[in-house]
Amino acid sequence: MHFKNIKCILFDLDGVLVDGHPLQLKSTLDSLKKYINCTKEVKSLVNETIPTKEKLKILKSRGLIKKSDINKIYNNKRKLFDKIAQKKIKFNKKINNVFKKLKEKNLKVAVVTNSNKSSAIKILKKLQIINLLDLLVTNANRIKPKPNPEPYNYAIKKLKVEKKNSLIFEDSPVGILSAKRSGANYFLIKNPNQINLKFLNKILKIKL
Repeated sequence: MHFKNIKCILFDLDGVLVDGHPLQLKSTLDSLKKYINCTKEVKSLVNETIPTKEKLKILKSRGLIKKSDINKIYNNKRKLFDKIAQKKIKFNKKINNVFKKLKEKNLKVAVVTNSNKSSAIKILKKLQIINLLDLLVTNANRIKPKPNPEPYNYAIKKLKVEKKNSLIFEDSPVGILSAKRSGANYFLIKNPNQINLKFLNKILKIKL
């Protein structure tokens, strides 16, 4: 599969640029342990690729946690995730080169994630690509999260490009549904190792 006349590439973060899902899972479960028994049911929900606050609201609706504890659990989870991420996430030369080459070719580049802004920025600084982005979309933008198409629609509008000239890289069912609903081109990424110059040259049909 290849795409023509692409002028803008939008990357998800966890699962596309970094393997952050295991870190998200651990930090959320560790934060919940103080409040509830992490049963198979709880672990299954936490494993879903939806925002942490959405997971906590679901747990509250099931009567497993109190509404007053949601922010406490969420804030502790963020702290734990940032601490783990700083140790586990390393500079990735292949991804760094991809972003440099995309900018050299004057393609617009964005990261669109359900993650919180603070954590996303720390990860992007680790990868040394924060200054190579035209746009970063996070839950701080106060838009409906994936699987709603709004994060991608928002990014495409901000970057002033046509959907037909935009390509989204996603890894999860939630992200793919968001991308599909947006009407832009999209491609399923199986793991961050796929993101390299050879791969992009092949699907974009341009020399990076």
